Amino acid sequence: MDFEDGAQYLMHARPPHRILLVSELRGSHEVHAGLIIAAALGALVALFVGVHFWIRRTLSPLSDLDANIAAVGRGEWREMKTTRGDEIGKLARGFNRMQFQLREMFATRERLLAGVSHELRTPLARMKVAVEFVSDARIQKRLSEDIDELDSLTGDLLESARLTSAHGRLQTAPCRAVDLARETVAQMDATAQHCFCVQDDSGGAVAVVQADARRLKRALRNILDNSLKYSQLAPGSIAVTIARAVDRVTITVQDRGPGLAAADLARIFDPFYRADPSRARTANAGGYGLGMGLCRAIVEAHRGTVSATSAPGEGVRVTVELPAAKPTDSTLQS
Repeated sequence: MDFEDGAQYLMHARPPHRILLVSELRGSHEVHAGLIIAAALGALVALFVGVHFWIRRTLSPLSDLDANIAAVGRGEWREMKTTRGDEIGKLARGFNRMQFQLREMFATRERLLAGVSHELRTPLARMKVAVEFVSDARIQKRLSEDIDELDSLTGDLLESARLTSAHGRLQTAPCRAVDLARETVAQMDATAQHCFCVQDDSGGAVAVVQADARRLKRALRNILDNSLKYSQLAPGSIAVTIARAVDRVTITVQDRGPGLAAADLARIFDPFYRADPSRARTANAGGYGLGMGLCRAIVEAHRGTVSATSAPGEGVRVTVELPAAKPTDSTLQS
């Protein structure tokens, strides 16, 4: 019923026409509109939430793929498990096939390197014996240098292959960094030894690293040999410094050679890369450019880093940084 004031009422009655309930209907259309808007907003929120979870479920394998690609870059092999039949599932299975092929390729290369390096050791040993019978001292010296160079190359190749094999894992123990440096210098010939000055700047803290001593000394030897090639043979001309921060140990080798250009410095740790031969102290400095690459592989296997800085005419500074280990009774007493 409509009244003079414009209000609307709903009236319920029972015979004999007695009014039981009167309710005002004013503004009912506004209430209905509000309910419709609220229902629409609720539907939109529900749709948004549903689409969000659907997109996350659909694209989550792509996040896994990105993580696995980064792992492969670090040398870790991770298989992606999927039962999906869509394009993302095909991508995951293709990634797994690629990993398998890469593993096979690297395994073949490692077996080849190990096999060739091992087989070369025997003829090289024979050549070392035979060269001793050469009567001309000049020729004998040159042949001995060439044989030593080849022997070093085969050793580096064999060690490189072992590092990436399951049977060549690091055998680590706590070691004092300064002892590793001094022992490495002591293994060099007498002429070279006096060129190095080993200094322990770790202060009151003992610089201890968890290391495979044999391999880490090989990495240090490669750095020292490289510095020796490009420095003057003067007492203490190459500084080997040990230092310790809160959780890191650094071993720094600074030579006094001609230094490296920026282009050479960027590639100093690339396998088989050799800088300008004119930098060498002697014309027959030799080497195949594998030593520094092997050095990086050994240091990274110890969860460390190796870097080089230089400026022309100021020599080269090579810094090895390794995680510090907790000193033991044996390392404290050394």
